[in-house]
Amino acid sequence: MQTDLDKLCDWSRKWLLQFNPAKCKVMHIGHELNTKYYMAEGTNKVEVQCVNEAKNRGVFLTSDLTFSRQCFKSAARVSSSLGLIQRHF
Repeated sequence: MQTDLDKLCDWSRKWLLQFNPAKCKVMHIGHELNTKYYMAEGTNKVEVQCVNEAKNRGVFLTSDLTFSRQCFKSAARVSSSLGLIQRHF
C-alpha cells in the first residue's frame, strides 16, 4: 500500500492537486497489524493517522465492521427530532 500512496502523491504533484495528509486516515480491517504509512508533504514524509472509526458521507465505519455506532447515532438523531416535535405540540 505504501507504493500506491507514493504513486498517488507523485500523481498529485504532477497535476498540482495536493493532498492534505492531516485529513487522510488509515483503517485496518480484519487484522491488528500496526503498519505505518507515510505521505509526502513537500519534502517531508508525514505519517498517515491510523483510526478505528471514521465517518464517510454520514455513515460511520469501524474496523470490526459493526453497525452499532451508526445505529446509536441514528437513534439519537431520531430521539432529538421527536423531542423537538413533542415540545412544540
